Amino acid sequence: MREGSADDYHFLVEAVKRAFLDRDGIGDPDFEAPEVASWLSAAHLRERAATIDPTRAMPWPRPFQTGDTVFFA
Repeated sequence: MREGSADDYHFLVEAVKRAFLDRDGIGDPDFEAPEVASWLSAAHLRERAATIDPTRAMPWPRPFQTGDTVFFA
């Protein structure tokens, strides 16, 4: 697929949606072990990529919330 094409952006947005679904595991490592290695494993990335429909956007499965940002300083 051509970089910058509608298909390219579709896949990028859909990949970001899947990454956001994994982010609940991000937190203070003193209280919760990060799952970064498993998120970046080839098997997990293939599994997530296989869920992307090239012709349809995935509806966002979570209700809208304000304050959905974390700040680390």
